[in-house]
Amino acid sequence: MDVSEPDRVKLREMCKRFHSSVRELSVEYLRKEGRTNYVTPTSYLELLTMFTSLLTKQRERVSSAKKRYKVGLEKLAFTAAAVKEMQDELTALKPNLIQTVAETEDLMARVSKEKSEVVEPKKAQVDVEVAEAQKAGAAAGAVKAECEEMLAEAIPALNAALTALDTIKPADIKLVQSFKNPPATIKLVMEAVCVCLDIKPFKVADLNPKP
Repeated sequence: MDVSEPDRVKLREMCKRFHSSVRELSVEYLRKEGRTNYVTPTSYLELLTMFTSLLTKQRERVSSAKKRYKVGLEKLAFTAAAVKEMQDELTALKPNLIQTVAETEDLMARVSKEKSEVVEPKKAQVDVEVAEAQKAGAAAGAVKAECEEMLAEAIPALNAALTALDTIKPADIKLVQSFKNPPATIKLVMEAVCVCLDIKPFKVADLNPKP
């Protein structure tokens, strides 16, 4: 084991003491309970193996904690350096910030002046255009009302179509699927359904190619 010589001596004495104590207690155990607990050289070797395993796990745990601590210190050092750099940059930028504030105030003064001289007249013109847009909106509302009236006439036909749709049976669908060359009426209906469902056509190989 990778331990110093003084620690090695102490560990050896400690393990010997453990082994001897167990052997003495085993004698007492036999005297009181009449049962034998065998303490052999193998037991001593198992003690050494167990201690080695525990020491290895503990060292790994300490090494992992040390590594995390080291990484944490590195991050703290990096953060401190970054903060100092940003403070230096802010100190260097302070004169520019003061100048920028002054320029912004000057710009706000010019914007206020232009608002009174340019924006207000434009606003009056915009108001006129808004009034014209409202008139156009009223005309559009009339068109909308007309469309809604036409839609009200079409809804009964739609409901009738939906009612007819409920009468379709699976046998009817299988019948349509069995057609190799459907009649023109069925083709027209299926094309209309595809348009309603936004199903795009796609090319397939001709099942009945001409010779």
